[in-house]
Amino acid sequence: MKSASSGNDPLRSAAEGELAQVPRQSGKAPLQQLVHELRVHEIELEMQNETLRQTHLELDVQRAAYVELYDHAPVGYCCVGLEGSILQANVTAARMLAMARSELLQQRLSRFIFKDDQDVFYLMRQQLLKSDGAQSCELRMLKSDGTHTWTNLTAAMAQDPNGSAVMRVALSDISEQKAVKAQLVAALDAAARASLAKSDFLSQMSHEMRTPLNVVMGYAQLLDFAGDLNPTQQENVQKILKGGQHLLALVNDVLDLTKVESGQIELAMESVDLAGFAEEARELILPLAAARQITLHMEVPANLQVRCDRVHLKQVLLNLLSNAVKYNRAQGLVHLFCRVRPDTGVVRISVSDTGAGIAADKQHRVFNAFDRLDAERGQIEGTGIGLLISKRLTDAMGGRIGFDSVQGQGSTFWVEMALDPGSSQPAAVDEAVGAQAKRQVVLHIEDNPMNLQLMQQIFSHRKDLKLSEAYSAERGIDMALTEPPALILMDINLPGMNGLEALAVLKGDPRTAHIPVIAITADAMKGALERGIAAGFSAYFTKPLNVPRFLKRLADFLGAKDGDAARSG
Repeated sequence: MKSASSGNDPLRSAAEGELAQVPRQSGKAPLQQLVHELRVHEIELEMQNETLRQTHLELDVQRAAYVELYDHAPVGYCCVGLEGSILQANVTAARMLAMARSELLQQRLSRFIFKDDQDVFYLMRQQLLKSDGAQSCELRMLKSDGTHTWTNLTAAMAQDPNGSAVMRVALSDISEQKAVKAQLVAALDAAARASLAKSDFLSQMSHEMRTPLNVVMGYAQLLDFAGDLNPTQQENVQKILKGGQHLLALVNDVLDLTKVESGQIELAMESVDLAGFAEEARELILPLAAARQITLHMEVPANLQVRCDRVHLKQVLLNLLSNAVKYNRAQGLVHLFCRVRPDTGVVRISVSDTGAGIAADKQHRVFNAFDRLDAERGQIEGTGIGLLISKRLTDAMGGRIGFDSVQGQGSTFWVEMALDPGSSQPAAVDEAVGAQAKRQVVLHIEDNPMNLQLMQQIFSHRKDLKLSEAYSAERGIDMALTEPPALILMDINLPGMNGLEALAVLKGDPRTAHIPVIAITADAMKGALERGIAAGFSAYFTKPLNVPRFLKRLADFLGAKDGDAARSG
């Protein structure tokens, strides 16, 4: 008798190996062979039974683990028939509904849904039957004790082992999240009411303060007009007037802030020409700048119009200019310039200064109310809410405001407003840019206002050239990359990055490496010229500048027009 198992069967080989260890009994060969085959089959069956037993044990362990995970999962699971009866449920679902699992089965799921949320469940069920994916909704589910819990119910269609359609439902308790959200909404409402009450209080108090302030300043002005005071009395009256003016500025700032925060601001949007607008602001800020010997430089293209509220944009611009003057160094420079951003259709109005800049760890506080970044310890007066008001006004007009600042080098605050959509401004801007492109641009990088003014006078004789100015190497590099000039004039002793370092950056960038750079510096020490030329300067001029020689060299680089070079000598 031959075995049904192949001779190469590992199980038979194992059985024969085990049988080989048992001594054989003497007998006839055929009978002995038959006994041997029967014994091998017996051992094979025993091994198969052992393997099956081990497999069943492993399956029991895995099934127990699965049941444990299913029953005690953090989410309640139910299998619901299409008629709405609960066919299966895990322990978590039973616990969520405060009912024994055995009692939960065959109950209709809708029984546990809060009455007012029944429509939410049925709408979700209809969407589920129409779609292929899962559907979810938030509703309140009733417990057996009459209380309810907010639940996120997610359902998906499936088939049971018999092929019948069923709903697989997952229930997540979101009561805590709902409570937190409700608390947050209540807190926001309370904060809004408190803010409105604060604004009303500040507005009322600001108005009330004007009456006694009017008396104080009125009588002080009468004393000043009388003209019969001795020098000490005159000085005292001036101090009263100065203090009163400062207090009045504080009152006005608080009024502006309360109007913006309470939504009382009224906008009259119109088309505003920036060139004339900037000149108006310049005239208003000029006395403050002159008192500190600050040079104001404006660079605004003609025929550039934006859509804004004229009064409020002027308030923002005056605030930025005032800060640029107040927080500048003595005899510093304030530069107002405008750039069109064709990618976004907006105009950026920038105000740069040569002041101390803002430390990186304080920059996040710039637009905070009543936060002067520790400037209150100095001699500069202010309220600390001017920039916040500017931001709120800019936001109300649909614009953006921001800044860039480097400590020790200065700050640039900017405002972005949309081009006037009701005019032909975009085409006009293109024409203006085209007209400027016909004029060669010379970039002058210099931090001394007097030297900047001198160069402006020199270039007034070259109508074919346009002079752009930067008060720092960093700003100059940025301008050179944005609008590559035909020639760069650069001082070497600059704040922050010096001229030699800036030259290395310009020559190392393929976009600016070809631009000639002329050094104009006070460094006339022996070997300075040779070192400058070796560093990469195309020419090297020392101060005081030899103007005729400089103009002739300028003509060599840029060419002459209308006899300018000849007249330069």
